[in-house]
Amino acid sequence: MNTNSYTLKLYLSALKGVVLFGLLLVCFIGQARAETAEEKEQVFQNSSGQIEPRQKSMSVVVIRLGGYFTDKPGANMLSLSGEMTKSICEITDTLTEIASDKSVDGVLFNFENPSLSWAHVDQLRRAIGRLRDSGKKTYAYVEVLDQINYLLACSCDQIIMTPTGQVMLTGLAGETLYFKNLLDKFGMQIDVVHIGQYKSTPEMLTRSGPSEAQLRQINSLFDCLYDHLLETISESREGIPSVQQSAQLVDQGPFPAEQALQAGLIDMVLYREEFLEKLGRQNDSEISLRFNYDESQKVDLQLDNPFAMLNIFQKLLTEPKEQPGDVIAVVYVDGPIMLGESSDGWGGSVVGARTIRTVLAESRTDDDVKAVVVRINSPGGSVVASDIIYNAVRQIAEVKPVIVSMGDIAASGGYYVACGGRTIVADASTITGSIGVWGGKLVLGDFFDKLGITTYSFQRGRHAQRFNLTKPFTPIERFDLAKEMCQVYETFKNCVVQSRGDRLKDSIESLAQGKVYTGRVALSVGLVDKIGDLHDAIEMAASQANIEKYHIRTLPRPKNIIELVEELLTQRQEAGSDPVARLLLLGQGLKNGGTLPAGSFDLLKGGDLQRIWYRTAYLLNLLRQEQMLLMSPYEIVIR
Repeated sequence: MNTNSYTLKLYLSALKGVVLFGLLLVCFIGQARAETAEEKEQVFQNSSGQIEPRQKSMSVVVIRLGGYFTDKPGANMLSLSGEMTKSICEITDTLTEIASDKSVDGVLFNFENPSLSWAHVDQLRRAIGRLRDSGKKTYAYVEVLDQINYLLACSCDQIIMTPTGQVMLTGLAGETLYFKNLLDKFGMQIDVVHIGQYKSTPEMLTRSGPSEAQLRQINSLFDCLYDHLLETISESREGIPSVQQSAQLVDQGPFPAEQALQAGLIDMVLYREEFLEKLGRQNDSEISLRFNYDESQKVDLQLDNPFAMLNIFQKLLTEPKEQPGDVIAVVYVDGPIMLGESSDGWGGSVVGARTIRTVLAESRTDDDVKAVVVRINSPGGSVVASDIIYNAVRQIAEVKPVIVSMGDIAASGGYYVACGGRTIVADASTITGSIGVWGGKLVLGDFFDKLGITTYSFQRGRHAQRFNLTKPFTPIERFDLAKEMCQVYETFKNCVVQSRGDRLKDSIESLAQGKVYTGRVALSVGLVDKIGDLHDAIEMAASQANIEKYHIRTLPRPKNIIELVEELLTQRQEAGSDPVARLLLLGQGLKNGGTLPAGSFDLLKGGDLQRIWYRTAYLLNLLRQEQMLLMSPYEIVIR
């Protein structure tokens, strides 16, 4: 047995024990804190310190909104920013359950600086809307609100802010990162070809700033999202009835709590205890807070019972049994699309074509599965992998209802996959389209020179040097690559035409060219069919399958905590010998050498910017495997 492999297995075995112990400790501490908090909150005192008797009880479920959110369900893990991740669909499922629970009178959302995308906010707003439609009162208790989180808070009946809080309503700001100068320092370059005027090539790797085409695209996205921001505020707040008033308030922001109250942006300025006391008086009730709505998820620790401890291990590592009956399969295409198996790495999820093709094929032949929802949150990636998944979606759509649900982004290869379904549902702020293709290779000749490495090439065959990483394409190689990419571009457009047919509002060429759209604009041009979220897509699938009672099967099966740790450690070991995966380490070394200003890489720690950094590493890795990509040409963070 290989020594390194044996050492890794020993390390993994030891780590399993450490992880399990850590999980138990976290569960114990978390439950103890929750119970302590619950005990403190169950009885409310008035301002004089006396307990006030109530005539009746008002049951209020407390939902904590904090940390980093993912699209697909699975084991909670640390995000890039060091926070625990949560699944947005698990929260919306809980809210849907609360909406039909007659024992619940209201829901209090504690905003603790959640990291939410525009599409996540759209999804949660609809879930809160369903709560309100069911007669439940909804309250948002906030401390500091950025504008995305303010849009979410606006969906509640009332917004209550702590006296020293702020509403950071200032307008939209965004950043695109450009890595050309960094690659130049390494002696690296990207030699690319693109088909489609607005495909923009991977400009973050080839330019130090945006091209005219990219500027038009980004400004179009900003216009759409800004309109969405203003319209949502005016529709949600009674005291701000027009879009013009919303725009005036945005230009006056940010707002301290009292000013936000006077402007009609919030409803109360109170400390949390004062609000709960006031709520009790208003309803002539004793407020009963429920901190753990789903009691089945609680871990009951009995430290004096070793058999109870073993039962906890079993729950952590055993896949829950599925209930019998009709099934709607929700298949998550979440992350860059590549060949092979899906994985969850330090930089986020990667979609493997083999994994998705397999689960779709199994669902196609499973009589229990009556319909399929394909949930896409992907910028695209490999041409071949995207086509494999598209074909698998198309095949199951021939025999069963298939609804495509778009999350934050379903662009390029992500939109290619979506064309396999019968119906496409997108959020208003989804980024989609980007019908085009680009490709190229990473050229490392100058990088080798900087390291003092020289090369000598040998060749048999006219095109043998096309994939040579030490020199750019020759004119003939560039022409041949462009011709192949034109064929892929035509195939992509044909798939869209076959899927969308007369639903397209314009010629396919005018809609393609690499143009990017928000979900709302994509609806107006016929690239999607409806504005809605995952819940709407599931209901549509059930309606088309003519079923009323069903349960959800999440595919691919979410990994348990041990499987994730093993996968992460294996990826970390493989990255040690991978020059592209070590790009971050090279950059850190360059920083330490004094070439870059101190703190340059510290900006990339955590959150959206670090996600872009890791996505760039994935993009470079894809270029080594394939010279043509169906991938959104740039990443942009809009806050």
